[in-house]
Amino acid sequence: MAKILVLAPSGFGKSTSLGKIPQYEIQGLNPEETFVITATSKPLPFKGSGSLYKACDITKPPTKENGNRLISNNGETVAKAIDYIAANRPDIKNVVLDDSNYIMQDYYMANAKKKGYDVFKELGMMMDKIFTAAENMHDKHFIMMAHYEEYKTSTDDTISYRFKTVG
Repeated sequence: MAKILVLAPSGFGKSTSLGKIPQYEIQGLNPEETFVITATSKPLPFKGSGSLYKACDITKPPTKENGNRLISNNGETVAKAIDYIAANRPDIKNVVLDDSNYIMQDYYMANAKKKGYDVFKELGMMMDKIFTAAENMHDKHFIMMAHYEEYKTSTDDTISYRFKTVG
């Protein structure tokens, strides 16, 4: 299945696109087949999102009865949830990781006093666990939403975009 990276600036509608919004002709994703992981506790920005995407108890596995939205900025927790869904949730067709930049940003801020490049190595290992878990979901779509940074090439001033990271 597909691995999709959605890069857009804040307020562009990445999170909004998950829901059905008829006035904008947005179909959204089927909440019965979708599990959303949000790195921030902000509500999803479309009508009825609270009842369509019920927040899980983070201390329990992401079972169908526990809900279909995990709120966590902890990379280990996110990777474990993705692994669990891949192995135990055939009802889920889409896993969405929203506001993924905050996983790195929040970890960096909490560990900024570490010396040298330790925090960046730890960030790399943490993100690798998330990407590996996503890669192991062979029968599901993985959609990662993030902010981007813009840069120009030094040779011809071509503008390009890349996933915004810390450091």
